[in-house]
Order: sequence, then C-alpha cells, then structure tokens
Amino acid sequence: GIHDIEVRLGKWHKIFKVNGTSGNVSVDLSLHGEITFSYPYDATFKIEPKNYESFMPSAKVVKTGSKVCLLGDYKITVSKKGYDTRTIDITVNECEYIDNYRIPLYCKADELNRLCHYEKAYAEYDKMAKRKDDHALYVLGEYLYEGKGCTPDLIKALQTWKIAADEGNTDAMLRYAKESPNDEEKEPYLLAAANLGIHEAQYLLAGLYVK
Repeated sequence: GIHDIEVRLGKWHKIFKVNGTSGNVSVDLSLHGEITFSYPYDATFKIEPKNYESFMPSAKVVKTGSKVCLLGDYKITVSKKGYDTRTIDITVNECEYIDNYRIPLYCKADELNRLCHYEKAYAEYDKMAKRKDDHALYVLGEYLYEGKGCTPDLIKALQTWKIAADEGNTDAMLRYAKESPNDEEKEPYLLAAANLGIHEAQYLLAGLYVK
C-alpha cells in the first residue's frame, strides 16, 4: 500500500509517500542551501559547522565569488590582508539560495573615517589605494567626489572608481556606472556587477538596454 516514510539526516528532514509494492525505494538527500560570498573582494572565507546536525560544507575554505553548498549553522571567519579578521554566525536553510552575501571588514582608515578625521583617513586610503586595494580605491573615490579631506574632483573620482571596479569591487562598479556620462562605458561594469548578484546593477542594466 501507500506509506509515509520519514527521513532525517542532521537538520535535513523530509516525509515521502511511497508505494510499498514498487520494490526498492531511493530517497534524494541532495537538498541543501547555497551561498555565494561576494564581499569583501579578494578575501578568504573559512567555514566551520557549529554542531553535528549541520552538513559539512562543500568547501571549507573559499575565496570571494565562490558558491558553497550548506545546510545548518556555521561559523564564518573572513580575512583579508590589511584588515581586521572577523567571525560571524550564519544559518542556511534547505533550498535557501543567497547570491550576494556581504561581510564588511574594517581597517585603520575606516576607523579614522568613523571618527570624522577625514584628512587623516584620506591619507590612509590614499596609501592603500597605491597598493591597488579595491575598498580603499572605492572610498577614495567617494572622498574625491564629496571633497572630504581633499579638494572635490569629479574626474579623478571617476578614474578612481574605475580602477576599483577593474580590481573587482562591486560597489565601485555600480558607482562608476551611475556617474559615468558614457553609456558604452557603463555597460560592462553593470553587467559584471549584475552577474555577481547585485540587484541594483541588474535593474540599471535593464534600463540601459531599453533606451
């Protein structure tokens, strides 16, 4: 006859209806969630299950842009050269697909910015920008655009955002595309950000195509 079969594996739980006359029955245990770490750029993410009920990740250490299959509770440790290491807890549920997961990291310049020491922060961001740090380049562009700790310079701000975008910073891709007067220059950056799951970039790209 017809039977309910309850299957449990850690946090994974499902009830199937099966026909007892059908012989061997196989159960698909592949259901899980997925997460893509999109920020910070050029960072390393170490993934550890918090308990025995959580599935082992499809990869224990990944770089920015990587997609990982998870199901349960995890501790994520994020590290990037020149930034404070940060650890957070996350939960990923069955069939939950997160395509743009961002974990902010902070550096000395960010702290100076938070304290409104703009001239000192500008100098620190400028040092980091010379090493092609994507976050520093992006914030430096904002400083140049607004005139924080420096003389406002829209042309230099656009140039700085473009360099940050070329280094893979999605915030800079979006900012450069918004401020650039050239639609042909906007498109590749909006497309790159859209492909990384940035919803605003997807919206702006659609608007560009219908012009």
